[in-house]
Amino acid sequence: MRKVGAAILSLILSSSLLSVPVSALAVVPDGVKVMEGGPVLPQDDSVKAISVGGSHTLVLTEKGAIFAWGSNSRSQLDIPAIPEGEIVTDIAAGMSHSIALTDKGTILLWGSNDFGQTELPMLPQGEIIEDVSAGDTFSLAKTASGTIIAWGFSANEKKSVTLQEPENDSLTTTDAEYEYFLALSKSGKIYTSYLLGLAFGKEQGSLVSPEIPEGVKIASADSSGSHIAGLSTDGRVISWRGEGYEDSSILQAAEKAVKASAGANYTVALTSDGRIILWDWKEERLPDITLPFSEKAKLMADGYDRTVILTEQGRYIEVASGAMAGIPVKKDFRPAAILIFSLVFLFALAAAAIKLYKKESLKDEIHFGLPDTRLGMASFKIAIAVVIYGLLFIMLNILFPGWGENILLHLVMLPFIWSMYFLPAISIALAAFSTWKDNERSAFVILSVPVCLYFLIVYLIYMIS
Repeated sequence: MRKVGAAILSLILSSSLLSVPVSALAVVPDGVKVMEGGPVLPQDDSVKAISVGGSHTLVLTEKGAIFAWGSNSRSQLDIPAIPEGEIVTDIAAGMSHSIALTDKGTILLWGSNDFGQTELPMLPQGEIIEDVSAGDTFSLAKTASGTIIAWGFSANEKKSVTLQEPENDSLTTTDAEYEYFLALSKSGKIYTSYLLGLAFGKEQGSLVSPEIPEGVKIASADSSGSHIAGLSTDGRVISWRGEGYEDSSILQAAEKAVKASAGANYTVALTSDGRIILWDWKEERLPDITLPFSEKAKLMADGYDRTVILTEQGRYIEVASGAMAGIPVKKDFRPAAILIFSLVFLFALAAAAIKLYKKESLKDEIHFGLPDTRLGMASFKIAIAVVIYGLLFIMLNILFPGWGENILLHLVMLPFIWSMYFLPAISIALAAFSTWKDNERSAFVILSVPVCLYFLIVYLIYMIS
């Protein structure tokens, strides 16, 4: 019976310890991963646009449907109802809020309103809204007459900024990211402005226009704050740098680009044959990004330290900014380390149990009942708490890897986090002392030592940054 009981206990312990670490192998350590939670579109619809927010992603389909996934800590995923008879034509994701525009000119806003970015201001009467964008803490709309209105910026003083259209030119598209704004005009010029500074200064803001290289006609452009990346009508990628974007250069590439974006310290382009090509902050060519499953890219959107790519097979791939910039991504060996440690631990525990039970002198001394002493019972109870806290902590890190960003959840978990530093040590010390001093014979007290040691080491592995 003792052998049967030991075997059952070992099976329970093995399943509880191994089930969690095996799941952790889903983490991809090289900065490129297949995104989970991406939308499954109807067969008669397709993706029109992607917008990358601070911790959420938006997708707009050709039929005007909006999909969102990622963090919902600030209601970024709570898409409002689209007015009946209207179709969404434009979307934009900010740091923690979103904005959408319908074909009737209706503006939809949702997500964080800490800075008034989802409170629609008074718009000029009779004006038709043609374009919308979202920055860190502000939202932006462009009217058909060329007036650009941005609102949000400050938690203490909600205010809007109006930028007038440049003389003898007409703005066609707008884009906002971080604290910056960028627009294209019908004449092919680029206009940009640092909107956050304008919000705390004058109401009317001036637009800066970088010089376009001779012979280049701009089709689209993107700004990261540190530089501007433009795409010409013939598929060339242009970069502007410097305080006033006075330094421009055409990035060398044999491939024809169909999309260009400016990252924090890199420039990325999508080619006509579905490849992702890169340049670093020195404008030197980097190795191309290799997509999983050897797939080709169909759409691409960059923002907030990551790039989201839609492949021709309908998969969403996320690439971290470090990988985009050619910076070696710190590999996460924790899942593999936990799995190897778990296997070694279980084999060692099983070997030790078999060796002990072969000793005739111990068969009558060790029992599977409750502990005989107070210290032994205390060690057993603390060990149960360690197992519960340890499993909860590991599952939390696997199911909600960004849980630390949620302040409320972080505060709730804080006592449990700190308890995992000293509770295992207390249980081990009590078990050792009660076995040596009071001749404790319960197998549960003896098992509490390796179990607590296991969760203590697993916890320390997970806490390695």
